[in-house]
Amino acid sequence: MRILLQFLALFLVYSSFAQVPAYYNNVNLTATGQTLKNNLATKVTNSQYQGVSYTPGIWNALRQTDLNPNNSYQVVLIYGYNDYDGITSTDKTRSKYSGGGGSSEWNREHVYPKSLGTPYLGTSGPGSDPHHIRACDVSRNYSRNNRKFASGSGNSTITYQGNWYPGDEFKGDVARMLMYMYLRYGSRCLPTNVCVGSTVSNDQNMVALLLEWNAEDPVSDLEIQRNDVIENLIGNRNPFIDNPAFATQIWGGQQAEDLFGTGGNTGGGTNPPAATTSVTLRIIFDDYPAETSWEITNSSNQIVHSGDNYGSQGANSTLNITKTLPDGCYNLIMKDSYGDGMCCTYGNGSFLFTNNATNNTITSGGSFQSTDSKSFCINTSARFAQNNNNTSSTLDAFTEEQTALELSIYPNPAREFLYVESATKQNLNYTIRNSVGQTVINGAIRNQQISVQKLPQGVYILSINNGTETYTQKFIKS
Repeated sequence: MRILLQFLALFLVYSSFAQVPAYYNNVNLTATGQTLKNNLATKVTNSQYQGVSYTPGIWNALRQTDLNPNNSYQVVLIYGYNDYDGITSTDKTRSKYSGGGGSSEWNREHVYPKSLGTPYLGTSGPGSDPHHIRACDVSRNYSRNNRKFASGSGNSTITYQGNWYPGDEFKGDVARMLMYMYLRYGSRCLPTNVCVGSTVSNDQNMVALLLEWNAEDPVSDLEIQRNDVIENLIGNRNPFIDNPAFATQIWGGQQAEDLFGTGGNTGGGTNPPAATTSVTLRIIFDDYPAETSWEITNSSNQIVHSGDNYGSQGANSTLNITKTLPDGCYNLIMKDSYGDGMCCTYGNGSFLFTNNATNNTITSGGSFQSTDSKSFCINTSARFAQNNNNTSSTLDAFTEEQTALELSIYPNPAREFLYVESATKQNLNYTIRNSVGQTVINGAIRNQQISVQKLPQGVYILSINNGTETYTQKFIKS
């Protein structure tokens, strides 16, 4: 019976994965990193036996590839989101016979813009590769133009910085198309030329945002349909549609869906994936949500996440936005276009930024004018390790230690006070040390707060002790 149960368990594990298509029979799918990238690049290049003419070939192809799975007389329009608002530019579907250049027609959207290729992609080869060309409303296509993709949330829109967010429904589609173009055409179609954000450690051409979108937005039925039709047209497939986890095997980052069961988050073999932390920004809007926007920039001042276009949110409503961040230091910048902040002239808006791994508040606020910039650091392996004499602990020795002492400490960065919330009522003492281990403040915690007003700006180590357990946390004095 035990053998039978083991067999059944093994069967259930493997039956949860999709059958690997015969297309990949001669590819080592358990490889990682650059090896897997090269293997797949060779496959998609060698298996393409013909191209598609730009006119009329792409027009005819789109009437097959982008056919609405629920209505064979329509095509699905990329970036579209509403067929019922009376605004043609937001349409998600349209008659497949309405292709053209008119205001109520659809045309050919190059997800990788021809003008951003190195060199210009033209109307053959990459310029007419159906894997990245989608049916799109003419006006929506014009709005996107050749704007680079950038972080956002909600429906497709021009971001506050003038880039393009493809919409929650299409961000995974976009990521997988751009990764295919990089795989197939190499340096001619670099992700960094078409997407804004930080790059991954093992490939300076791959933007981490694309890996995030690939993981967050699963493969759709339309993508599967497109892949099958395109293989019949030209011979090759997009491997990242067949198995999104290929991206994780090659570049690391957030684990994408593993449809083949061939590998997990291996992060490219000899190059481990960047450690990431899940964070949530909770926004409580004031009376005018459309005025609110935000962005997170890294230490190189690159925007890694951002959000705006909140006009459809209700006054005083709450929105939770969850993202992932690699280890590093960042700025969270909250903005109000009118210049009166989020609180308290027209409503009681606020924001709360939380580390989901520790449930600690990173920073919070709401009362500002045009902008409010908060500095913070993410380090998945960084907590404080005290040595035996408890006198020479430095920032360099800061390592993760789990204790039974459950505390919530906020805000971080802190300007005047650190607030300490404990799961139980107990007497707590604290010590604050600077980056070289010198004690700068210590004492008993009173009224659940620690004054840091007199500290110079910088990074400090806070230790809190209840007599038996010690909790440690790094914080920034702003």
